[in-house]
Amino acid sequence: MVLAALITRSSCSPYLAFIAALLCAAGIGAINGVVTLSARIPSFIATLGAMMFWRGVALYLTQGWPISLFADVPLVRWLGGGMIFATVRISALWWVLLGGLFWVALQKTAYGNWVFATGGKQGAARALGVPTTRVKLTNFMLAGLLAGVAGCLQFGRMGSMSPVWGQELPLEAIAAAVVGGNSLTGGVGSILGAMLGAVTMASIRIGLVMVGAPAYWYMSFVGFIVVAAVAINVKLGEAISWNR
Repeated sequence: MVLAALITRSSCSPYLAFIAALLCAAGIGAINGVVTLSARIPSFIATLGAMMFWRGVALYLTQGWPISLFADVPLVRWLGGGMIFATVRISALWWVLLGGLFWVALQKTAYGNWVFATGGKQGAARALGVPTTRVKLTNFMLAGLLAGVAGCLQFGRMGSMSPVWGQELPLEAIAAAVVGGNSLTGGVGSILGAMLGAVTMASIRIGLVMVGAPAYWYMSFVGFIVVAAVAINVKLGEAISWNR
């Protein structure tokens, strides 16, 4: 999002800014994958460290100041600033389209089977000829790419950006995925479940505001969900291993 805002503000083509931002995001995902696979460290640690590093880079590039776009740029408007039938944000349409695309990829293609196999039983998957290393690296790149898409959609929605936006979102994303039935140990889950989990988390946030509860209770709830999810996933993993 920082890169897209900087390039767009410099009077360059917004299409160039969008492409550069997505390539950069996919590249960051690829770096995370290479570091994780080569150093054999937990992906959570690698991506957490990368997040802190690149957030520092964003703060340096912007000096901590937000970047606003005052001109009417059609691409930015179509990324998230516009409305459909004066009621639905275009960003919501992108969310549904991308969700449908990845649902098909995960449920209806051989690559989707490879993803489930790699997450469920990597040794068995490798024995059956699944290129597990390539699957993991591809998924890291896709995760980075989609994070870039989310940043560009937010830039389009707000018409500005700040390097400190989204600091609380990583844990919310984990909570949304787990609430949607996805296993932290891999091999179990669905795109639809993750989408419903995201809707559930947003509904809880709005519900707390509507009943007049203090906003910080939501973050307390997210923290509780993450800890409970890890505990439940560990127990389920032990139960599955025992049954096998």
